Amino acid sequence: MSRNVVRAFQTSTAAAIQYIGADMMQITSINGPNGARWLQSTRNICDAVERADPRIVFADIQGAKAHISSKDRTDLEEVITVGLQTQGGLRVGTLHVHLNGSFKFFPSRAGREGGFGTRLAQANIPGYLAGEDDPWDKTSPAKGGAPGSA
Repeated sequence: MSRNVVRAFQTSTAAAIQYIGADMMQITSINGPNGARWLQSTRNICDAVERADPRIVFADIQGAKAHISSKDRTDLEEVITVGLQTQGGLRVGTLHVHLNGSFKFFPSRAGREGGFGTRLAQANIPGYLAGEDDPWDKTSPAKGGAPGSA
């Protein structure tokens, strides 16, 4: 059943963010003794983001293994990367979830233009750390590629 059809069967009061991409249980198994904490941080943040902006309905877990970001060189902590999408599949930005429950949100161009970045910044979600523009939207000067190719 497609994710759009599944979402249509949920009531607005019971709607919860849908996880796509890497299996959530892999977060627990791949990240050793901190796996359960990584899973809880990721779920808590994604749920809070969906409550802050109900237009965000999909959390695309882009790899279950915590890692140092190659896109955000200012962040020296390990992160779980989560892409955020609307019902229509529009990518509005990316979350970097930290083990301690803090996170950064990098709005894409569509996320900035649609007010997603502003809405999340003003939602007073515990652990929110201001991010810059979405590094996935930028051309990599080192590689000279097209946006999103870095």
